[in-house]
Amino acid sequence: MDLIADHHQNQNLNSQWLSHQLHLSSISVESAFMHCRGRSCAMAIQAYRLSRLFEGITCQPSLPLTLQVANCGFDSLEISDREFAAEFGIGLVQFHQVSQRAAEDRQFRQTHPERQALIINE
Repeated sequence: MDLIADHHQNQNLNSQWLSHQLHLSSISVESAFMHCRGRSCAMAIQAYRLSRLFEGITCQPSLPLTLQVANCGFDSLEISDREFAAEFGIGLVQFHQVSQRAAEDRQFRQTHPERQALIINE
């Protein structure tokens, strides 16, 4: 998993690449992932990339979505959008927009001269 974390931006990252780096057979790498993670190497890589994409969008929503996608090693916006929606139940564009709006709201609240007046007390 450390190799995946260090190289998740590499679009060539797959079980063959990992097996070469680890000096193991592809079968050994796949078996280890299935035994330890309960999923294939490809699924583990995909899950890691998706989690980094989620984190990147929430932490830096002002960055362009295409840049965020490329930074996580995805080939295209369309592929990553489909995978993201399957994993998190929301499309990338919508999630990016919600994250941007949340950041704008936080900024507005932080810079508002009467921050306490923004809180609704019932």
